[in-house]
Amino acid sequence: MSAPFSPGRKRAAPPPLALRNEAFEALAQPFVDAGVLRGDAARLLDLVAPRYGERDPAVLLALALALEAEERGHGAIDLARAEELLPPPERHGDPTAAASAPTLAEAAQAAPGGGRDDEPKDDEEDDDTPLADAPLANAAPATALRWDQVRAAKIAASPLVGRWEDSPRPFVLLAGEPSLVLTRRFADEQSRIARALSTLARDPAPAPVFDAAAREATLARFYPDAPDSQGARALGACLDGRLSVITGGPGTGKTFTVLRVLAALLAAKPDLRVALAAPTGKASVRMREAMAEDFEKLAVQLALDATSAEALKALKPSTVHKLLRIRPDTGGTRYDPKRPLPYDLVLVDEASMLDFTLMRKLLEALDPKARLVLLGDRDQLASVEAGTVLADIVAGALAGSTDALAARIVFFTRSFRFRDGPLVAGFASRVQSRPGEIEGSVDHRARLAAASGLLRGAVPALADMLLDDALAETTRETAARRAGGESAPDPARAPADALRFTERRDRQRLDKEHLATLAQPYLGGYVTRLAACGRTDADARAVLDAFDDYRILCTHRAGPRGVSGLNRAVGEVVRKEAEALWKKHGEQTPKVRKPRPTRADGTAGGATDKAGEGSAFPRKGGFWLGLPVLVTENSYDVGLFNGDIGLVLPGKHGGVEIVFPREKGSVQRVRVERLPPWLPAFALTVHKSQGSQFTEVAVVLSERRSPIETRELVYTGVTRAKKSVHLVGCAEGLDAALARPVGRVSALRAFLERELAGSPE
Repeated sequence: MSAPFSPGRKRAAPPPLALRNEAFEALAQPFVDAGVLRGDAARLLDLVAPRYGERDPAVLLALALALEAEERGHGAIDLARAEELLPPPERHGDPTAAASAPTLAEAAQAAPGGGRDDEPKDDEEDDDTPLADAPLANAAPATALRWDQVRAAKIAASPLVGRWEDSPRPFVLLAGEPSLVLTRRFADEQSRIARALSTLARDPAPAPVFDAAAREATLARFYPDAPDSQGARALGACLDGRLSVITGGPGTGKTFTVLRVLAALLAAKPDLRVALAAPTGKASVRMREAMAEDFEKLAVQLALDATSAEALKALKPSTVHKLLRIRPDTGGTRYDPKRPLPYDLVLVDEASMLDFTLMRKLLEALDPKARLVLLGDRDQLASVEAGTVLADIVAGALAGSTDALAARIVFFTRSFRFRDGPLVAGFASRVQSRPGEIEGSVDHRARLAAASGLLRGAVPALADMLLDDALAETTRETAARRAGGESAPDPARAPADALRFTERRDRQRLDKEHLATLAQPYLGGYVTRLAACGRTDADARAVLDAFDDYRILCTHRAGPRGVSGLNRAVGEVVRKEAEALWKKHGEQTPKVRKPRPTRADGTAGGATDKAGEGSAFPRKGGFWLGLPVLVTENSYDVGLFNGDIGLVLPGKHGGVEIVFPREKGSVQRVRVERLPPWLPAFALTVHKSQGSQFTEVAVVLSERRSPIETRELVYTGVTRAKKSVHLVGCAEGLDAALARPVGRVSALRAFLERELAGSPE
């Protein structure tokens, strides 16, 4: 824990660069002081440049910013937009920035979210004030930085820079509109991805090959009542070629379609070797659960034979890292072009989370006769590492391209989440990208305005229409099921308060009433089960499942409305309620050692020698009954991994243990002493929630306007909910976020256009 923030405190300025090129240092130092540029990037350019005869300080600064762009998740940099793509830290908390933030009415002129869009690395302070908001000592204001020299830098003439086709130089200039600058290494990564995707898109279908008659018969069997549906189009694409990309929002039926694709291919080739994977462990678990949920329904509908049914049930998704056998120490892989993956079909879910390097390794490890199916939502957040791979793949088709790659993409636009969350689905459909729609157009701005109004309860007529449509749809489904002899519950109108909005202006902290509201779903949910929780695995799993009904999602780690602040504040509310319920209904013990109070963030409180009276609230060190823990580091010996979430529950043999959910309703118990590094998990960042689904979520916007809050971030947070969402923030902040797309720059689309230029339409 760093030292507390105090009024007037300034962060110490970085040490002088001490470069050999004094003119370069004079130009670069203010950028370093302002937090725009890492000193190491400037020092590297100062070291390498003399070997190539480059001394122009403006050129060196521009190339240093290209290195910085890679660290922030960009695949390249457009120097004409460098100022917005690499915002200095003080902008995150600059009150003047809040006043000038764009609204949806100004969306056409709104700048995209700059900088890396992964979890912000704010230093967490005891008083919940992020150090990132403290001004840098002697730092130049953002407006005083010499961005004009960056824009005017004569990059094309630099001996450090060449065209992609030229002999290797450290940097590459891709001329065009816009002109992009990137390192040779990143250019190599993106060009290899483009080459592999172009090849996959053009290659004919491998075995099993479906001739025209077999193709039509398969589609008729799997989609007898909907031959022109999005699912039928996706199945046809998977049968026809080596590459298929299925993109759409939550609840659009992607997973159900995948099961039909797998069943169709396994029916034609029972010994088909299939690998299922996702970028993270959490996403692979969710993929497994979603497939299990849909399997029984599919098996009945299609009357699957025993062989196909068993083959489908035997499939177990893993992570892409595990599939490729990536070594954590070197980054090398067991499978590569010389030793390809031993599978005929590789299917990857949550493809939006794939970064450049992981995607390149996967593509190059495919067997030359294997199919690849990518599933994902291009409107979700991109990978934590550099790259917007899925968005780049889909961009051409969205813009109306008819090249070979666009022909392999199927858009899923219809949501089937009518019964559970029609308002969530209505919001999602108005934020998602649509083919042929121009960013910032009148129609696009109108949809985003409707999405914002829906979240804030400002368009009741639209909400009523969505609820009525959902009721009509479920009524028709119920009638059809009953006509077929199935039992079905009476349809009911979804609640009108499924989307709730709490107005909190910038810089306003959450008072006790607001904190109680955020904590209430926990108190009325899993906490009520704690006192009656026995020491069996079944009891533990019931509490774990109840806990997963709700989660608080934040856009930032630090601050009173960030993960750290809410974990402390909400954790204290939950602990007091859990302790009160335990004393009223929990196990009775005649005499115990009574521990001193502990904080919700996991700091130990120790124990006293004073005997407790009556019942004692179970705890051990910093762990108390009901505390959720998020594992933050992999621990192979314990079998826990980064992102695993468990609860402190009664141990089988007394005391407390950390219990984690596992497959098929089972649990894993871990002694407190063996738990890897962890954090409380009442609140998570939106990034940490990717790949998860909860019945209800609370999405809490930051107390300061931030370029990290983008359309993709809000969309990802809201669509983690199956039924209802509680949004906390201000209307202007929400509008600004929805009007601000992630500003990552990529060269992959440019390389794809080069590779696909000669492809047949």
